[in-house]
Amino acid sequence: MKTVSIFVAIAVLSGFHLQLVASTTDRARPPLARDGKGPAKSATLIKKANLKEESARPSDPLKGPDWVETSATKVDQGTSDTIVLSSPNDRFHLRLTESTNNEGDVAAYLVTLTWKGDDKSRVSLGISTGTVISPDSRYIMLEPLQLIDVDAWKLYDLRKALKLKEGYFMVDRWTKDGKKILVHSVQCPYDCPAGESIEYWLIELR
Repeated sequence: MKTVSIFVAIAVLSGFHLQLVASTTDRARPPLARDGKGPAKSATLIKKANLKEESARPSDPLKGPDWVETSATKVDQGTSDTIVLSSPNDRFHLRLTESTNNEGDVAAYLVTLTWKGDDKSRVSLGISTGTVISPDSRYIMLEPLQLIDVDAWKLYDLRKALKLKEGYFMVDRWTKDGKKILVHSVQCPYDCPAGESIEYWLIELR
């Protein structure tokens, strides 16, 4: 009876091991696109204003010590069309190279990720008009609102999942704990009509 029990235990553990190996995330490939909200919990419209007035005198909603401003740092690589972003935990960096095939109104970038210590392995994340890394390095946001969970290595289309209307989105700031994001959206990138509005949305993560 003991021998049978031992074989059963070994079989169970072996099956668990195989399942674990099969589910191992391959971070040498692009993140797996998933339907649904993923880590996102909600999106709340917190302010709508006239774009012209807001451009002249920004109201900066939710600005404060708990929030981190987002920005892209240009690095001199011999060309002016390359941007490099390093994650706060120094685990990876992103390289944004302006796409020559872009026909839209806003510059689009080819985004590649390189894990620290593995410069030969660059992972393509696709094309984005802007990219932000969360302060805790857990998430990457590709505009428009494509959220990558770095730990789970999965990608979610938040604009679709949260049922937000079409438009141009930009991340303004992120809380230090990585749980809240302030984004703004407009319907035109520049030379907008006089009555054009700007919307500020608070996205909360689980």
